[in-house]
Parts: sequence; structure tokens; C-alpha cells
Amino acid sequence: MTLEAIILAIFGVLILGIFLGPNSIMVTFDEATPRLAARVERNVTTGFRFYDPRSGGSRTPGWKPSPVNN
Repeated sequence: MTLEAIILAIFGVLILGIFLGPNSIMVTFDEATPRLAARVERNVTTGFRFYDPRSGGSRTPGWKPSPVNN
């Protein structure tokens, strides 16, 4: 019984460290969000990997992004 309690305690500390520590999952997501948003915005603006499925996956010819209205 003592061995199981020790293993459970170690597992609990590791899991808490993953979610609450200085290099936790949430910190990683918070730091990666601006970079991901910039990449998505660039890809949408330039039409990166915009394909016409009717033509067998070839890139849509003459595709131009719509103007940005601020």
C-alpha cells in the first residue's frame, strides 16, 4: 500500500508540474498564440495553399485576397 501511495504522489506532482509549472502547457500556448496568429494571417493574405478541389487540387488561378477594411 505504501508503494502505491508513493507512486501516486510522484505521478500527482508530475501532472501538477505539467499544468501549473513555469514551463506549463498554458504558458506555452500563451507564448505561441501571437506567432500562430501572424502565420495564419499571412497565409490568408497571400492565399497560401488555397486550392480548387474541382480541378484536382491545383492552385486556384488568379486568386486575389479581398481588400482589408479597417
